[in-house]
Amino acid sequence: MCPSYFSDLEGLKEFKYLEPKTAKEACSFLSQYQEKAKVIAGGTKLLPMMKQKEPGLQYLINLRSIPTLNT
Repeated sequence: MCPSYFSDLEGLKEFKYLEPKTAKEACSFLSQYQEKAKVIAGGTKLLPMMKQKEPGLQYLINLRSIPTLNT
């Protein structure tokens, strides 16, 4: 049985989480996965977006790990 604090995660669509280290790598992911990917820069909107089970979403690309974008 899952702990109660994981109850919000039940039934979410499976996805791959990507953390590019450079803007060039992020662009490469976007080019490769196109409409199958969404870009995030944190996670505030992540759970609601995943609960909507957005069609075609298979990859999340988090830009927070790119130092040059954190200015």
